[in-house]
Amino acid sequence: MFKEILDLYAYFEEQSTLHAEALIVQHPFLEELKENFVLRGIFKKEEKALHDLVEKEMVTPKIALAILDDLRCETAVRMHKE
Repeated sequence: MFKEILDLYAYFEEQSTLHAEALIVQHPFLEELKENFVLRGIFKKEEKALHDLVEKEMVTPKIALAILDDLRCETAVRMHKE
């Protein structure tokens, strides 16, 4: 039964990938939105990691704010590149 569930998941994943690729071909602006979504996700992970470092007292809050500002600027620049 476990193999059937994995096969079904693989089928759904393949179908959703094909559907997403077809939509991107029809609407090219979706590629940029997808990239921005990924960049925002990466930023949120970096932000959480930085917060964890502050919580563990491995980084001071002042340094964390400076790093966070740099991350925000870097993410904004990457999101507006064309």
